[in-house]
Amino acid sequence: MTKYWEPRRWFPFREALERLFGRGYGGLYWIRLPDYMKAIEYPRGSSSIVYIGQSANLYRRLNEHRQKRTRTGEEIAKWARETGIGNPWRFLEVGVEILLVSSEELRQEEERLLKAFVAKFGSAPKFNGVVTF
Repeated sequence: MTKYWEPRRWFPFREALERLFGRGYGGLYWIRLPDYMKAIEYPRGSSSIVYIGQSANLYRRLNEHRQKRTRTGEEIAKWARETGIGNPWRFLEVGVEILLVSSEELRQEEERLLKAFVAKFGSAPKFNGVVTF
């Protein structure tokens, strides 16, 4: 089984979008709470990761989340409103791993990474919903 891992560098959400703009990169991405916020308690420990995803165009997907054009983006915005945090895209951070693979291989990599997260923390990241394997 794949061991759970995270990217080495993290960027504020807006900076990640700026760095990815016009590049057409595909790969895996993680969305997390910044270090100054309390981590999420999962059944087997705490983690600041709230979502793991993949896309053949990372800029487009992250921008869709920010614009609430995805269920994930809507759920993150709703959670931020309900908890009184405000605009989540001002504080959330993004890590990416650019992968030069096919769309199918991206989906497989995401599935392996999610399985490894579940194995380590006891459930999927907060906004990945119900993950079944």
